[in-house]
Amino acid sequence: MTSHLQNGINSSLDGTCRLSKKINLSAGLSFLSDMSSNIKNFVLWSIATFLFFEFAIDGWGKLHGEGMNSLTGWGYSCSFIGIIGFFEIVFASGLLIPKSRKIAAFFIVTLTLLSTYIHIIQQDVLGLLINAMNIGLAAMVLWYSSERSHVPLN
Repeated sequence: MTSHLQNGINSSLDGTCRLSKKINLSAGLSFLSDMSSNIKNFVLWSIATFLFFEFAIDGWGKLHGEGMNSLTGWGYSCSFIGIIGFFEIVFASGLLIPKSRKIAAFFIVTLTLLSTYIHIIQQDVLGLLINAMNIGLAAMVLWYSSERSHVPLN
């Protein structure tokens, strides 16, 4: 009667506690590995399509001078903004091509990190929140596009 089991914790008479069982923290994420490939593909294409429209529209606006007032007001040249807009369209298009999806998602993350740096300097909180969302979504595209898109349960 030196110890008893209560909620997976052994408690001895001297007042010390220790875990009696190994806790599997990844068990809560097991639903990701149980998803069928159809659901994974649907999620992947939905996110990739959303990011395509977001970055293609934003890039098109930068190429045509829409919304340049804020960026030129921050001290960036029209040429720099146009180049960023061009690459946004190219990488957004790459998200829709399965063979180039991983590299396109990687470069979208890279562009978004550059944009995050600009928004930090300009103290633009809304831009930071949008960038955080975009980085998360692009990371999901990278994850679901990889050959090992499962959560290890060991």
